[in-house]
Amino acid sequence: MQIIFNSYEEMMDFMEKIQGRASAKEEKAVTTAEEMKQHSVSESCQSTPVSAPVQNVPSVSMPVAPTVPVQTAVPTSRHEYTRDDLARAAMTLMDKGGMVQLQQLLTSYGCETLQQLTEDQFGSFATSLRGMGAQI
Repeated sequence: MQIIFNSYEEMMDFMEKIQGRASAKEEKAVTTAEEMKQHSVSESCQSTPVSAPVQNVPSVSMPVAPTVPVQTAVPTSRHEYTRDDLARAAMTLMDKGGMVQLQQLLTSYGCETLQQLTEDQFGSFATSLRGMGAQI
């Protein structure tokens, strides 16, 4: 069910109806209508009972936003590689005939030997070795 309001006042009147309160305009209109009916009844001398208008207030269910679980960062630990770890992994590549690829990798890091690598390069160098097939 979709409800469309043409004005703010119309929406507020609707909200008051839902809450069980009639707006001042409606109360005045109902009172005036009742007075007119009673007046016309007394003038015509008819004994027709007059009842208050029945208001059908539609049942409105408000949508509830689904709860979304908040994802938190998973704590990770950073593995610190030593020069010896890198040397062992490089040795396994050399044993498999990967000396040329290892030299090219060292050159891409601006080094000629493993001893020239700085500690801040160890992590990415280990990842590169792993990409070449080394177990590290």
